[in-house]
Amino acid sequence: MPAQETGDRSGRSGVFEEGAAVVDGGPEGPVWEDDLGLGGWADGLLPYAGRHADYAKSAGTLLGAEPLVVKDAFEQVAPKSATVRIPGGDRQVLLALRCRIPADPAKEYAVPVGMCRAGDFTFYTDEIFFYDDPHELYKHWGTKIWAAVDAHQVILGMNEREVELSLGQVSKSVSTITATGW
Repeated sequence: MPAQETGDRSGRSGVFEEGAAVVDGGPEGPVWEDDLGLGGWADGLLPYAGRHADYAKSAGTLLGAEPLVVKDAFEQVAPKSATVRIPGGDRQVLLALRCRIPADPAKEYAVPVGMCRAGDFTFYTDEIFFYDDPHELYKHWGTKIWAAVDAHQVILGMNEREVELSLGQVSKSVSTITATGW
């Protein structure tokens, strides 16, 4: 697919090429989900079709260290209930992407990555994505840890960062404390 120009009302623009991530205005290859952003978010992955995200439905969650292929970038007004992690502003900026989780790698999903308020854009992509393969960034973890991370499992001896990449970041606790304990 040929590159297409993307831009905003301020006149800034970048080139987006299908199958490449938009990073600093140009295609840079795949990105990886980072647990600090989307991992474990109940509202992280949205159904997507025709440059529109369906905020009313969840399409699942993204766990840490998942490779993603960005297919498109678009803007959409978000309902107030959907602006927990990424502020709504006048509208949110979303990426349409493909991932191997859920199980259909050909299906496209949307995820909010920024917002526009009064013509000013704020992006959270640095907090959400790795731009380099985390297997390379953390290669000192060894094959045993990476096998567990890739299987989204926790094994004895993992540190906090390894667990977060395995399971995603907790966004909402479901535990309760009673008078007798947990």
